[in-house]
Amino acid sequence: MSAQFRLVSSTAVRDVIAQGDLPELEFALLKKHAEKLRWSTAEKASFCNMMTDVLEAKLGEMEMQILVRSFCHSAKVVSDYLTASDRFNTRQVLLVIGDVGAAPSPWASLIQQAVFLHGKGFNIVSIEVPSLATSTNRYLKYGPAIIRDTLKFMKIDKVHTLASRNGGCIFLEAMGDYPKVFGPTHFVYNIDCPSGGKAAPFPVFKLEECLRENSLQFWFAVNDEDGYNHFEEGTARQSFDAVVGMQSRLEGERRRGRRSQDYDEILLSDTINAAKVKHIKRVDIGRNSLEIFSDVLLNSLVRFFESPPCASQSDLDTTGGIIRDVKTLGELKPGEELPELPALRCLRIGEEAFEAEVKAKANAAAEVSQEGGLAQLLLEARQRELPKPSEAYLRERKAIMGQISDFDAIINGADLNDDDDDDDEKEDKSPAVGSPPPNVECTNDANEEGNGDAG
Repeated sequence: MSAQFRLVSSTAVRDVIAQGDLPELEFALLKKHAEKLRWSTAEKASFCNMMTDVLEAKLGEMEMQILVRSFCHSAKVVSDYLTASDRFNTRQVLLVIGDVGAAPSPWASLIQQAVFLHGKGFNIVSIEVPSLATSTNRYLKYGPAIIRDTLKFMKIDKVHTLASRNGGCIFLEAMGDYPKVFGPTHFVYNIDCPSGGKAAPFPVFKLEECLRENSLQFWFAVNDEDGYNHFEEGTARQSFDAVVGMQSRLEGERRRGRRSQDYDEILLSDTINAAKVKHIKRVDIGRNSLEIFSDVLLNSLVRFFESPPCASQSDLDTTGGIIRDVKTLGELKPGEELPELPALRCLRIGEEAFEAEVKAKANAAAEVSQEGGLAQLLLEARQRELPKPSEAYLRERKAIMGQISDFDAIINGADLNDDDDDDDEKEDKSPAVGSPPPNVECTNDANEEGNGDAG
């Protein structure tokens, strides 16, 4: 069921200031806490251009008022081929969801990030329902549909998301129900959820399917502070465990070869406020709280939203939970200078001095090679004793050599027997002692008969 909307009024902070009716929260942001927010004059002017649209929505039998605060680069001027309703789609649109259902003015918690990102070229939208401001469970029930219908009414195609606390739960619920509304990259700080359940209420398995089928990347940053501790039992731990579970399952699928990609679907920064570097600071203004990010983290958010999903968890671990800028990988460190070309140095210091430097470097290299260089390593390797073979190897070698010796003995014995047979045959063929030669016929009988006739 889609809600029906009607625009009631549209005013800017600048118009309210001109009327002399500026609310206390806006006055505190401009005057008292502008220095903590690190706002320059240009950023204060940008805040004064924030528009507040009052909409009346009817969802079934329920009627409610919706406040839409926005920063738009084409609020009044658009191209000739565009209508005023399409003005947001000229830039990337960022949906900001604060701690809805808990804070009276959830838009104020992320106002520093909204103004900064607007200055970097983003259009900003924040949607609130005052009638649901005191009930997180009702916000979780009706919030996703209200966000979808409000964006549709404002002709916004897709949005990136910047959320905190309960706003992160509302975002994940909306992502699971209406994934076509959202763009590729989303950032959530200190995700939380309404109390009353044993597990986080957002649809974990729907989110995993969205991450598998679409090019999406979620970046979750966690920082324990007053009222939020993801190690203790509570809603913060339930939400954190659900995110870690999704990250582990998706990473396991990639390791098993079910999917291949060059980025991680879920990034988790649990060291965003390390001992040496603090990237997030919280400032309370009455019942509202401001989440103030460092310049490093703000610039990292710009890179994250401007580029397609490309970061990995290993990159965050080596940079203290911040997405690094690949453009600065080749930049020089403070105090480091570019190496001077040899020809230019020769011209600058003269040929004689240059040749002396070359000879000195060559001699130093030769000494290093003699003392601890490659030649020394080769010499030590030749002089090093080989390790003794293991007992198992010696036993196996002895057994094999025994089998080889037995086999040789058998072969040698067969050769000796063959030689004996040949000798026997030779002995049988040789005439006996006193016997006539083999080719001479025996004539003793004939001689005897002759002798008888003669007598």
